[in-house]
This record gives sequence, C-alpha cells and structure tokens, in this order.
Amino acid sequence: MGQAEVLRYLKEQRKLSDKWFSAKEIRGGLRSNGRSESSLTSIYDNLYKLTVYNIIQAKGIGLWKHTKLFRAFKGK
Repeated sequence: MGQAEVLRYLKEQRKLSDKWFSAKEIRGGLRSNGRSESSLTSIYDNLYKLTVYNIIQAKGIGLWKHTKLFRAFKGK
C-alpha cells in the first residue's frame, strides 16, 4: 500500500464530510475497501510522510490518551 492509496481514500472521505479520522479508522476503511492485511502494514508510515510533506492535515487530541487525527485538505 502506497501513499497514493491512502491519499485517495482521505480525499474521498473529505468529499463526504469534514470528519477527522484516526489511523485505525483509516486502516479499517481501507480494509473494508478490499485491501489485504499485508498491504496495510505501512499505513502509519504513509500517514506520517503525508503529514510531514503537508499533503494532509493532522492534529492531536487528548492529553492523557493522545490520539492523532488526519484528513485531506479541502479541494486539493
């Protein structure tokens, strides 16, 4: 699984709503779209790289139970 598939999934979800997704939710969504478990092994690395290069948005919530959330930019 490459960054392109992750980005495509996030863009599709962004067209539907403005919801933020955790890495676990993104992984589950890609799995339900037919991706095999072995192709989902690098999902966390892909999200990190897309965030570092400012291709997707990321934010953290929670102090004690910190969670990273991701979504695509609107219109990109």
